[in-house]
This record gives sequence, C-alpha cells and structure tokens, in this order.
Amino acid sequence: MEAKKRKELTPKQQKTRNILGWIGNAVCVCIVVFALVVAIFIIAGSTNDDRLTRFGDKIYMNVASDSMSPTFNTSDVLISNAYKEGDVLKPGMVITFKTTINVNGTMYEAFNTHRIMKVDGNNLYTRGDKKGGDWKAAIGTNDGTWDPGSVSVSKVVATWGSVDEAGNFTAGKMLKGVGGFSNWIQDTENAGQGMKTRFFCVIVLPLILLFVIYAFVLIRTLVIAKLEKEKVAKTVAVESGDLSEDEKRRIAEEYLASLKKDDSDNLADAGEQDNAEVTEEVKEEAPQEEAPAEASEETKED
Repeated sequence: MEAKKRKELTPKQQKTRNILGWIGNAVCVCIVVFALVVAIFIIAGSTNDDRLTRFGDKIYMNVASDSMSPTFNTSDVLISNAYKEGDVLKPGMVITFKTTINVNGTMYEAFNTHRIMKVDGNNLYTRGDKKGGDWKAAIGTNDGTWDPGSVSVSKVVATWGSVDEAGNFTAGKMLKGVGGFSNWIQDTENAGQGMKTRFFCVIVLPLILLFVIYAFVLIRTLVIAKLEKEKVAKTVAVESGDLSEDEKRRIAEEYLASLKKDDSDNLADAGEQDNAEVTEEVKEEAPQEEAPAEASEETKED
C-alpha cells in the first residue's frame, strides 16, 4: 500500500518532496562541515603549549575586547605571525603577549594585543589604540595613556602588521566579524568556564542527532531489503515446491487477506466516487423539479 500511495503522488507533490529532501541533505552536510572545521581549529589549538590556533607560522586569534578600536574590533580574527626569539620588535608594532586576568578572585592566563610604545631592552611598554590621541605622538614619551608596568619580551607570542624605517605602520591581515561565534563558544568573558557545555550543545549534540538519524535510515533500509529478500525466497520456494503444506496454506491465506484488503479499499474508493456522482446528479435535477411549481402558480393567476 505504501508503494501504491507513492505512485499516486502528483508531480507537484513529488517535486516538493524532492526539494525538501535536497534541503535536508544540504543542512546535514553544512552541519557536518561546520563541526569538522570547528574541530580542526580546536585540535590545532590544543597541539601547542599556548593553546592558540596555529597553522605553521600563522596564528589565528579572536579579538575579545575593543581596546584596539578602531584598528580592529571585537569579534575580528587577526592572522598574526608567530614570534620567534630574535625577531625585531619596534615601537608602533602590534604584539600579542601573555598576561593574567582576575575572574571572581581567580587568576587566569590570557592574551592581550596592544601596540608597542617603547622598547627598553627586554621590556616593552604598550597601550591600546582606544585610549585616544595619535599613537605616533605618544611613542617614546609616556603621556599617561600607556599601560601600567612593562611586558617582558619572553611573553610575546605573535606580531601583527609591520613598521617601516620611517615609523609608518602597515596593518596585517584579518577576518572581519567572523570571530563572534568562536568567542561565544570559548566563553572568553568568563575565562572559558562554560566552554565545554557550549561546545557540547552546539557541536557534539547535533552530530549525535545526525548519527542517530542516519543509523535509523540505514537500519530501515536493511530491514526492507531483508523483507524483500524473504519475499523472493518464499516465491522461489513455492514455485519449486520446497515448502510444506502448512507453510503453503499460511502463505495462501496471507495472499488472500491482502487481496481482500485491496478489494475493500477499491470498493470504498468506488463508493465515494458513486456518492459524488449521485450528489452531482441531484444538483443538476433539482432546478427541473421546480418548474411544475412555477407553472401551477401561473395557472392560478389565469
């Protein structure tokens, strides 16, 4: 009966079903690709001591604050160069360095990205561009906008952009506005305290649901194939006479029951069609029955 219903689908219904199937497959593929990309970036960030997403000499860093606005903003992704011991650091360069932050009385290691204001041996003095004024004018002379304290060169992990001999800064590469989701899933505002929960809900749980759905489809396909195989085997056995009398009788009864069911469905459909035709005939004949009444009224008037 299921096959019969499928054959009765109109071309428009079949087209709609096909479109929905394509959309469902496309959504599943997008979820898998998205989860795969996120997993690759997370794995790349877990293979180094700094826990940074690193591919070769390039480090992809999410901007978690607006301290360097308008140079770059929250949720941008900086494509920085990994710092190697001996690399030249100049005033005006933008660097990322290790620091510590206090979250509810607990100290966490974090990364800060600011501009170098002064180089003093192994000590670097920095500030964020958001503090106002021309950063070039603030280089070399502390105008009160510098960050308190200095940063050791050993804390530097990456540089972004470059500075020429004349002190002109050239910005590095970045991906505008694509780091918002990464900041949310890593829970940067709370030092990553909710990262595991968010990662499970957004990445792991959808993959589990996809696995369950495709497992169900696979099992259903295997069951249907098995039933078809058993049906073919029974047909071959009946034709070859390998079945016992009881098995032949049971198969015959099942076949007769299916025929009766089909006949009853056909009769029901035919009955509905006959009722519809009778109704149409009654509607057509109704106006003709009113004609004698009108004629009698005319007779009375005469």
